[in-house]
Amino acid sequence: MTSVAFLTPEPVTDRVAGPAIRCLELARVLRAAGHDAGVVSTGQVAPREGDVPVRHVAPGDVAATADQADVVVVGGDLLDRHPALASGRARLVVDLYDPFHLEALEQTADLPPRHRQLAVDAAVRAMRTNALLGDTFLCASDDQRKLWVGHLAAHGRINPDTYDADPALSRLLAVVPFGLPAPPAATAGGGLRAAVPEIDDDSDVLYWGGGLYNWFDPEVLVRAVARLVRTRPTVRLAFAGGAHPNPDVRSGEAARRARAAADELGVLGTHVFFLPGWIDYDRRADYLADATLGVSTHLAHVETEFSYRTRLLDYVWAGVPTLATGGDPLSTLLEAHGAGWTVPPGDVDALHDRLAQVLGDRAALDAARAAASALAPSLRWTRVAGPLLEYCSAPASAPDLLGGRRRAQVARVRRMNAGDRRRELRHAVGRRALAMIRPGAPRAATPTRER
Repeated sequence: MTSVAFLTPEPVTDRVAGPAIRCLELARVLRAAGHDAGVVSTGQVAPREGDVPVRHVAPGDVAATADQADVVVVGGDLLDRHPALASGRARLVVDLYDPFHLEALEQTADLPPRHRQLAVDAAVRAMRTNALLGDTFLCASDDQRKLWVGHLAAHGRINPDTYDADPALSRLLAVVPFGLPAPPAATAGGGLRAAVPEIDDDSDVLYWGGGLYNWFDPEVLVRAVARLVRTRPTVRLAFAGGAHPNPDVRSGEAARRARAAADELGVLGTHVFFLPGWIDYDRRADYLADATLGVSTHLAHVETEFSYRTRLLDYVWAGVPTLATGGDPLSTLLEAHGAGWTVPPGDVDALHDRLAQVLGDRAALDAARAAASALAPSLRWTRVAGPLLEYCSAPASAPDLLGGRRRAQVARVRRMNAGDRRRELRHAVGRRALAMIRPGAPRAATPTRER
């Protein structure tokens, strides 16, 4: 049995976002395999029912707490803020499923140039720290693996020691996608129809699960729906990503533009709805049960190519067909299996036409629901977590971090990062810039404030 601590700065309460969900579900799989796995958060923790122990730790106690485990799984910029994690007895698994340095480019686009550069620099520095100090690494897709092979090579981690130990590098960098839990139990009701009186049994419900971050394009969806209302007045669009459970995460420009467009086009509160709160993790099936289509639209940029749109997985989990902007691995997978449709980015006409076609074809919707349900078992956490289970059965230091080389690497990272932080503090925006990438993913839109 291996002791495994999943470290996260995310709140772990009834309302959890992607990074905390990933920690909880992977810990659950490890516990089922006989390991002593739990979640440790520097954020808010509330009592939760379930089989995964969760506890709070003060930031100053992170390293000491992690030193009690055999393996620590860490993501985001936690390792950058706590490099001492690499000096303890635990082996470090760095989870790179969220390429937040690419997200930061879009999320900070409305900042003053100097502040934006500092925020992006902080994200890049956190990724550099991750690359230099991890014993092994996880990512979410084959496309991501190519990205991270490049990062690791650029930072000297693909070297004779790591290569000779495993020329395929599968021990150094493994694909562990975001997964699906067990099928949802029978819903208890009280979902969208209870939350939004304007949604009834005759409505065609488009459901947007998750946050309205700046790399998404909800405005194009609002404009397509406003046009569709003229010929299909039963259509309703509900955005469920209201107030984020992480207090560092606040609404950005994408949310503001979408709401303004709905107001301008006269559909806000009649056909387009922004739910004020975050949906409890254990209640999301009630909301998905009321959905005709799960939707997600994003912009055309490099983040899309390496993203893993985890909200689409909830749609598959609930057997809801998906209509999404194409270009990312998961929407491509769903379309290939007949579980959804894709449209080009930023094209209101194409999105309107596809919505009209799909909502008018009940046979196609039924076929997509069946395809989603058929695909779901292959995406279960118990199926995708195999590489992490294998590592935890025999955790080991990276071949190039054995002996005194680990201490030398930690000292090198501290020296490299010290200059970066001094520069941030000189500009008096260091912590505000770091807030763009913490915790676990960049979710902030402005330094005054949304991972």
